[in-house]
Amino acid sequence: MKKLLLLLLCVPLIAFTQDKSKIIEVYNANQFVDAIGPNRTINLMGTINLSEIDTNKFGDYYRIQNAYDGPELVIHHIEYLNIVGVDEYPIEILTKPRYGWVLVFEDCKNIMIDNVNAGHFPDKGGCTGGVFYFKDCRNILINNSIMYGSGTEGIRTEKVKNLQCNNSIIWGCTYYIMTLNNSMYIEFNNCKFNNNEEFDLINISTCINVEFNSCEFMNNKNGSTRINTRTKQEYGGCYESYTNDALFDVNESISVVLNNCSIKNNNTCYFLRTENTLELNNTVFENNKFNKGLYQD
Repeated sequence: MKKLLLLLLCVPLIAFTQDKSKIIEVYNANQFVDAIGPNRTINLMGTINLSEIDTNKFGDYYRIQNAYDGPELVIHHIEYLNIVGVDEYPIEILTKPRYGWVLVFEDCKNIMIDNVNAGHFPDKGGCTGGVFYFKDCRNILINNSIMYGSGTEGIRTEKVKNLQCNNSIIWGCTYYIMTLNNSMYIEFNNCKFNNNEEFDLINISTCINVEFNSCEFMNNKNGSTRINTRTKQEYGGCYESYTNDALFDVNESISVVLNNCSIKNNNTCYFLRTENTLELNNTVFENNKFNKGLYQD
């Protein structure tokens, strides 16, 4: 197992290459799904409300599945697809179902998302309703984008190789900031993670080479007390024995690093679940409150 991990660490990063042989402009959700296919750029010319999709639609590279309280769009088995917001400010991609992801990608390669502002409306995501979910994907590039709550988390990966997120923001998510599972070569550059809550916020499990470079983690919290609606008394919070949530929870992973990052004004039970699972290089801590200490273990 150790030899295999060493070999994996020596594999070079694959460059993010984009084929722009076909450019399609779309103005609504139905035009958006009709445009989904390989080797193309979809230019978003206005807000895309995915809740408006005709649920009878189907295509070779997408499906619409039920997410308990509404439709969820899954893009699958596709290569060289660029989704680009064409405006001075990020173009909105919205969905209404609280239990659905904004966009799910399965078995995809060479995907770029640029200049979008994605999340749920009008109610907060619940239980499973995050923003971008990548499963069995390679070469994902997210640029200049916003992933927001209401959404349970901004990004989730499962068996992903090469994801790079640049100059982007994850804010206001209701459960976590992100979850990275069984993935390798994940990189966040000049990103901001602000005002998120509620449990372990950055979850990294069985991953290789995860880097946060020049990123900001600010005003995130977990372990909040709650009010009993009947008695009006507070309960829960970090000082309950069962509440041990951290800003970072890193498990069975190799080379998880923060370079030149700032960690400010966070209020969590712990900074890190397990000591020595995260490497810190030139990272600044300022005005944080880790109520149970830096580390649980």
